[in-house]
Amino acid sequence: MGKARMAALAALLGLAACSGGDSPASSQAGPGADAPRTIDTAATAAVGLEPLPQGAWTDLARALLAARDLDGSVDATREILARGGIATTDGERILTAAIGPASHLQASPGETVGLAMQARHRAHAGALTISELAQMLETLGWPFPDADPEGDAQGVPDFIAPEDADGYRALLDAERESAQEIERNARRMAIEAEDAAREAAAAADRQRVKAIQDATLAWQEARQAASKAPPAEREAAAAAVQAALAARQAAIEARNRARKESTEARDRMRASGVAGIERKYLAERIQRRIGPDHRQGERVMAMLGDWVRDAAANPDDPESFTPLFLAEMARLQDTPVDLLGSHLARPGRGKGAEVDLRGAPRAQQLRWTLLEIELFAAAFDRRAGNAPPRRSMATRVADVLLPPAHAASACDDFKAWLDSQTEGFGGDVANTAGGIATGAVIDAAAGTIMDATTQEAFGKAMSALGMVAKLAKLAAFYGNEQATVTPEPVSAHKPVGDMKLVWFTARAGISAEEWAEYQRAMGDAAAIDRSARDCLEMAGLPRFNDAVDVAKEAEKWWIVWRLTDGGGNHVYINYKASKFDQGGRFAMRMKRESESTAAARLGVDIRPERGHTGTVARAYATAEARVDAAGMPSPSSLIAGLFGGPTGLADVLLELLTGWYQEMNMPKAYGTMEIEYHCPRPGRLHRSTGREVADGGGDPGPDNCLLSAGK
Repeated sequence: MGKARMAALAALLGLAACSGGDSPASSQAGPGADAPRTIDTAATAAVGLEPLPQGAWTDLARALLAARDLDGSVDATREILARGGIATTDGERILTAAIGPASHLQASPGETVGLAMQARHRAHAGALTISELAQMLETLGWPFPDADPEGDAQGVPDFIAPEDADGYRALLDAERESAQEIERNARRMAIEAEDAAREAAAAADRQRVKAIQDATLAWQEARQAASKAPPAEREAAAAAVQAALAARQAAIEARNRARKESTEARDRMRASGVAGIERKYLAERIQRRIGPDHRQGERVMAMLGDWVRDAAANPDDPESFTPLFLAEMARLQDTPVDLLGSHLARPGRGKGAEVDLRGAPRAQQLRWTLLEIELFAAAFDRRAGNAPPRRSMATRVADVLLPPAHAASACDDFKAWLDSQTEGFGGDVANTAGGIATGAVIDAAAGTIMDATTQEAFGKAMSALGMVAKLAKLAAFYGNEQATVTPEPVSAHKPVGDMKLVWFTARAGISAEEWAEYQRAMGDAAAIDRSARDCLEMAGLPRFNDAVDVAKEAEKWWIVWRLTDGGGNHVYINYKASKFDQGGRFAMRMKRESESTAAARLGVDIRPERGHTGTVARAYATAEARVDAAGMPSPSSLIAGLFGGPTGLADVLLELLTGWYQEMNMPKAYGTMEIEYHCPRPGRLHRSTGREVADGGGDPGPDNCLLSAGK
């Protein structure tokens, strides 16, 4: 196992947390744009970045984003996976071998298309932020110090204007009370229905018992009559006795059958009634564990920074590719993030005024695509040598997922494929917790941690990573839908006096051009990819649709908005202008914009400044739009089948896996508006002592700023 990777793992298991701020994405053309694909100049022209070695990681990251068609992005993706230790295979043979130590993880041809489809939009898209990834690892068992299973407390968001805070709290209270009233009524009705059904069943049972009693009495009377019958009538009397006995037996069997049916009906009623409500409460409790954890996210950011520094010092080590590629991709995000920088290092988006170093936590601003998540997981599983990973493609019947008629079918092959991806995952790590060599950069911190870290902790960490990798692979097969967010305008100066209303427009769907590329790329999919798609369809999930079919349900889609940067200090959400359909979660229904796209608009107020005098600085307001396709079936049965069935999963873990799959699979897009303003009392950051010291005395008000020293 590589020294850099082990250092990173040790650091992630317990480095002290830090905090800070950087930001994500900006405007891009919506689905349907026909312009040639190029790397976003605002992201690539970033200033204030620490030097990073140039190499294959640089060339491949830029080739992935700049490819003029999907085929070019897929080619780059396959080489990126190979250099990250992940081979591409069609299930029968290796198509692209891993370069350097190989991971147990492999990718199918169709999976690489899904990964490329999302990663080529890296400047403006992502699957999870680092804060969300940290919380995901935490809920799936990663042994973080001081773990909080419900992540960060959800209070009034900072992008709610102070004068709207009371109204927002009242709205939340009203929505919560409404939901609770609905639940109370549902529970009462379920109990009443169950009581009524029980009473009706009892009454019917009493009637059946009486019928048995009457039949028994008739049988006894027939026996008595037969015993007194004259010889000539005995044969007829005996037949009457048998008929009465048969009638009694039929009454008993009817009662037993009715009691069984009543019990089964009552069980079904409880499953959909009170017990169903209890499961809903469980789902709501689980949902509170699906989200960000900024504290643990900053631990991950600190680990990534040390990992990249160690790799930058050893760029020729094959295992240095992954951290250096992750660092380069972070720089291609709009707005960029520098993994070599501190929490007070905020790269500028192109030329212009200096950028305020303050902002939201960097772990909230840095986001990863499914490609980066898979590379991260594989990095902790690479083995010495280039031999392909062991694979177990034996057929297993997924009877918990499909009816018996589908046994030995597509889902068997797909389940076996997913199982093979985590068989032996991280085995050398989990079994060799003692005697781990750490990188020189974090010897002291990691050494202390390793003294207290157990083999069991490493096993839990690897188990969590294995589940993350499997979920990412499953999500990669739904990589055909796209989302964008466009700020209007891209840049604005703070007004004096009144608020200034600006807009963010979210679009979802897929352009006809990209759909044609996707179909062409998937046309020669391997058998395992066809099995995956057939399995998803048989499990009740939508099959891969064309661009028109995707938009047919557009009116059922929701956009859930969030400001991930700039909220409070510089911008507020304008409730009245935005016209939310569900104000408590900042959600609105999408409206059809074209045959293959739907759109929604968010109104945002820019806070005014006191005057147009003083040092000019920039900040960023970033809007995140999540596409919630409310009509999509829950994948619970699919997750249960592919992860071992209901007997192999606790309810809580099943709900967590389902929730995180939906979170990872939900299309997300980010748009960033540049906010220019004057700061009358700028602070400066000096590093002459080797430590960061804020100098300048500016208070933390919205019109003040913290800038780099020497400018």
